[in-house]
Amino acid sequence: MICDRYIILENADLTDINLSNAELNEVYLMGANLTGANLSNASLYIVSLASANLEQAIFRNTTLDEVSFEPPNPRYIEVRKLLEQYAAGERNFAGIKVNNTALSGVDLSGINLSKAHLMTLNLSNANLSNAHLPGARMLGTNLSGANLSGANLRNADLSGANLRKANLNDADLRDAILSGADLTEADCERTKTENVILVATNLTGVKGFGSGIGAFVCKTIEPGGEFVEGPAWIE
Repeated sequence: MICDRYIILENADLTDINLSNAELNEVYLMGANLTGANLSNASLYIVSLASANLEQAIFRNTTLDEVSFEPPNPRYIEVRKLLEQYAAGERNFAGIKVNNTALSGVDLSGINLSKAHLMTLNLSNANLSNAHLPGARMLGTNLSGANLSGANLRNADLSGANLRKANLNDADLRDAILSGADLTEADCERTKTENVILVATNLTGVKGFGSGIGAFVCKTIEPGGEFVEGPAWIE
C-alpha cells in the first residue's frame, strides 16, 4: 500500500487499521485515532502524528523519517506566495499564519487551512467553499459575504468574526466558538451546530440556523430578534 503525498486524514478514525508494509509519504494524521493500528514494517516519510491516539499501535520494524509527534509551530507565509502556490494546484496550507492582510474576494475553494492562524484577516466575499478549516483561529476575521458553503469549521475559533451575509449552507460548525460573532442575515441551511458556543452572538435574520444538541447559548440575539439571556445548554 502506498499513500501519495499530501493525503489529509486529520481526526480520522483509523482504529485497528492494518498498515503493515505501507509506504506513507507526506501524510497528515494530526488528531487521528490509530488505536490498535498495525504499522509493522511500514515506512513513514514526512508524516504528522501530532495529537494522534497511538494506544496499542504496533510499530515493529517501522521506518520513521521526518515523522512529527508534536504540533507544528505556525509557519508564516506571504500572501503572494500562498496565492501563487494555490494557483499552481497546492491546497495544503495547514498551520500557516497570516496576519492583517486583505484577501477580499479571492478564490480559495477547497483549501486546507486546518489549525491556521487567520486572525483579523479581511476575507470578505472570498470563496472558501468546501474549505478545510477545523481548529482554525479566526478571531476578528472579516468573512462578510464570504462563501463558506460546505466548509469544515469544526473547533474553529470565530470569536468576534464578521460573518454578515456569509454563506454557511452545509458547513460544519460543530464545537466552534462564535462568541461575539456577527452572523446577521447569513445563510445557514443544513449547517451542523452541535456543541457550538454562542455568547453575545448576533444571529439576527439568519436563515436556517438552529442551535444543535449541546450548544451553549448566552446573551445572544436569535434569528427572529429574540434576546436569550441564558446561560442555556441545548438538549
